[in-house]
Amino acid sequence: MKLLPFPEKPMFLCYHNRAFPFGVVQANSPEDITKWACTKGVYCSFHPEKMNKFCFAVDDLWSFEEGLMSQQTLQIKKEYLELFNIDLLQILKTAINNGWYIHGGYNEKYVPSKNSFNQRDFMHDFLVIGYDEKNFISVGYVDDGRFKPFEIPIPDFMKAIIETTDGRTNINLFKYNTGAIPEPNIKRMVEDLKKYIATAKYFENPKQKPYLHGIAACIRLKEFFLEEIKNGCTFVDRRYTLAFYEHKWILAKLVESFLDNEDKEQYVEIANRNLGKAKTIHKLGLKISLGGNTSSINRIAEVMNEIIVSEIKYIPDLIDLLQKKYSIA
Repeated sequence: MKLLPFPEKPMFLCYHNRAFPFGVVQANSPEDITKWACTKGVYCSFHPEKMNKFCFAVDDLWSFEEGLMSQQTLQIKKEYLELFNIDLLQILKTAINNGWYIHGGYNEKYVPSKNSFNQRDFMHDFLVIGYDEKNFISVGYVDDGRFKPFEIPIPDFMKAIIETTDGRTNINLFKYNTGAIPEPNIKRMVEDLKKYIATAKYFENPKQKPYLHGIAACIRLKEFFLEEIKNGCTFVDRRYTLAFYEHKWILAKLVESFLDNEDKEQYVEIANRNLGKAKTIHKLGLKISLGGNTSSINRIAEVMNEIIVSEIKYIPDLIDLLQKKYSIA
């Protein structure tokens, strides 16, 4: 068996596209990545047309520009694999043997651990971290709703990456650059905090341009939850409540990590209280989704409002403190 490092509990779990890259960095970095992660995930966005409507925004997800990762990309049409006699299986095994993670999009119709198995075509992203004689070892959400390592029989995996809905095999190979240390970008973090709080005016006047970024994205998420239930939906998307919680975790860790003990006293309690409230929101959303009783939706909106009002009050002062401490103009 060949198995590449990946954490038992990735730092972020709201979506594959957060769990995968942060998990690889978390498992390979010589140092703790909490401060670095805080400087990447302060901003957030809400896009009503996207599959993943709400999330904390991250530039350079796989950290190429920062020099943490290397990448190779393979894309080929199904008919050319045989024409050119390409041994794709051997390529993938060789890549893993040399420290490359296998990432891409596959058809979950052919993946036994997925809800779409033998049911319907469904393209989704994946990450493979190893293999043995019979299986590839992957990580991700499976049909029991949990994020965990799982095995995919080699024939099934090969079919999943070849029998795609667009007829192309799309593979990304990612490798952590040995010894690379994630460096917190404090200036970027402060600038993102400024951009985050700049859309607070939407809270007072929602009839103006419907902002989809910053704290206005959190307000739009609250409105989205209310609209969905009003329109007959009987669940609250747990990905969004988890992304909201993880964003508040970032803000709480930011206060804890970047302020001196004397300065942080007035903010640690506020940020941690907001984090606890975000956890309550996530649990209430799960309760609605499991039982179908939507009566808790007003409580979710109320608690989200409390967090938003709190952030509008304390974040401008936090920005001033950070700018002074780190001499940021």
